[in-house]
Amino acid sequence: MLFLCISISDTTRKPRAGEQDGVNYHYIIREEFEKMKLEKKFIEWAEYSGNLYGTSYDAVKHVGDQGKICALDIGKIFCPFLFSFPGHFVINKRKKIRK
Repeated sequence: MLFLCISISDTTRKPRAGEQDGVNYHYIIREEFEKMKLEKKFIEWAEYSGNLYGTSYDAVKHVGDQGKICALDIGKIFCPFLFSFPGHFVINKRKKIRK
């Protein structure tokens, strides 16, 4: 049986009411995000409304380690295309962008 799972992105924005770290996003401080960028730990990243968002290689690997196919939830402003990644990873457009 094949399972598709969305990776959990990292962001520098504050959690909204009801959101949980590690469920909706991995909430990190900007300095940590910038360090991860310099260390090339992101498949993709972008800044939107003053906050940074990105998908780490570790987040995708975590899904793959569970025997699932990873779909990256990326907005059209970040990544307006579909991309096939080795190891059966798939990047999809983010369903909704909030301002």
